[in-house]
Amino acid sequence: NDFLQSVANSYQSTFEGRDATSEVVVRGAHMEIAAPSILTRLRELVEEDQVTKIICVPYFLSPGKHAMVDVPNLIDEAKETLENEGLLDYHQGRVEILSSKSLGSDVGSMLEVVDSLVTKTLGDDGMLDSVSAESVSSTESEAAAELKRYINRATLLEAMLKTKSKQAKTMKNRATLLEDALGKMKNKLEQIKDQSRIESEEKDVQFARKIDELTDELESVREAKAALEDQAKVLTNERDEAKKDIDLVVADLTEKASSLQREVDQLRDEKDSFQLSLKEEEDQADELI
Repeated sequence: NDFLQSVANSYQSTFEGRDATSEVVVRGAHMEIAAPSILTRLRELVEEDQVTKIICVPYFLSPGKHAMVDVPNLIDEAKETLENEGLLDYHQGRVEILSSKSLGSDVGSMLEVVDSLVTKTLGDDGMLDSVSAESVSSTESEAAAELKRYINRATLLEAMLKTKSKQAKTMKNRATLLEDALGKMKNKLEQIKDQSRIESEEKDVQFARKIDELTDELESVREAKAALEDQAKVLTNERDEAKKDIDLVVADLTEKASSLQREVDQLRDEKDSFQLSLKEEEDQADELI
């Protein structure tokens, strides 16, 4: 993974001295297992690096199944996914995603690489005496170029290390901020829980007090009802006693009225008898006269 990325960085460094009209970004991706995947890397190039043209170079030494079938299929699938996500359109046009042949398909360049490796190996084995001065000069140039590539790689690695360190510091600060925010949220949640508990306890106390008040009021009503019932019983008894007394008085008065009526009747009879006797005496007096 690191080697592939170092190759990409080294290739990108070759563009630094050119009169390019646009910035060139070189990134590596993996077909399977390792990360980042082809889709992930293409999405990063479009979203983060904001490139407008992408050229995919299959990094294979021979045109086998991976180079000829698997990788092109993965690139096509990634293009379709990015198309569906709407990432291939930008304000000036569309992002182009092209594919070249595999690295090993350029036989001439591969032969030059093989020849360079053979020449270097012969030089390492102490066989430079049989090599021409031109070959030695070429080897020295290649060694200088190789040294320059390693220096460039070291510089890129140092820059990457600084970038990673900066990212790590940013992530650490972000983690600290998130921890603080989480702590504040926890404290706020605890305050809300405490407030809810206090409000719940206050409501429970209010409900209990209200229930006690209603219970006392109900007991007072019950006592008042009992007192009224007792008063009603007393009044009923008094009414019954008064009725009895009235009945006795009425009976007594009725008896007295009957007695007086009898006396009146007797007096009337006596009166009538007296008047009859008086008339008889008057009649007798008249006869005597």
